[in-house]
Amino acid sequence: MDYIHGHGEVAARSAGISPKRFHFQHCIPELPEQHIQENSGSIILMGNYDYEGHPEGDWDERGNVSWNEFDWQQFLKRQQKEVARFVSLYDRYLDEPDHLDRVAQEMGWDREDWSVGDGLEDDEDEAETPEQAEDFDPYTLHRHPVFVVTAGLYAQIRYLWDCFLGKPSTLTPRQASRLSNTLAAGEQNLILTIQAVDMGDFLLGVCHGKLALRAINETMAQLEPLAAMPDDAPRFLNALRMRLFDLRDVALRVMNDCREEERRGFRDSD
Repeated sequence: MDYIHGHGEVAARSAGISPKRFHFQHCIPELPEQHIQENSGSIILMGNYDYEGHPEGDWDERGNVSWNEFDWQQFLKRQQKEVARFVSLYDRYLDEPDHLDRVAQEMGWDREDWSVGDGLEDDEDEAETPEQAEDFDPYTLHRHPVFVVTAGLYAQIRYLWDCFLGKPSTLTPRQASRLSNTLAAGEQNLILTIQAVDMGDFLLGVCHGKLALRAINETMAQLEPLAAMPDDAPRFLNALRMRLFDLRDVALRVMNDCREEERRGFRDSD
């Protein structure tokens, strides 16, 4: 499933924009809820990762996976469905004040704060859910909650931006190119933030988080002049801003946790 286009219509509808007016020709209908439940894998909490290249706990029992190319292709399809599931939940709860935390809970990331710490002492004795017990996929970066959020929100943003560019406007090619470049820089640096955190390089994660924040802020600044365009441009831009604000919130959470983990590691070494 191509979640980049498949859930663009969801983003447009949540912004109060008619997909037909903007020629959404590549939309793929949302997966039925039952199909999503049956085919989506379980993603464990951010706080369960130990940053030595693999997560802790039950993941250690999975061992090294000997998969062929087909197995990995199926794995990537399952992870795309997880991103699609996140997008569907995100649009469902978008109007709630704490919608990111609500979506995280629905996704199974049931920590109130998406900590990047290396342990959840309060959860050590909790029983494994049936979904977790049946989940035999190996850990890769695709399964990290922040990766899922980043992939899902930027997929919606790119789709909305593509539809916006399809309308006649006074937007210059250079303006379009600059904004597309800042979108790409934000997504790239958020993913590199996750990679650094996953390797235990918390301060490197902070640095990439700063670059992601700068790119997100530059994107929002470049949207301002476009709000004066006629028709539905303001609603399109509002939908983009909402998702950019949430991405900025995610980046700040991860950076704050990275700094705390680095301070904690320094104290523990004393």
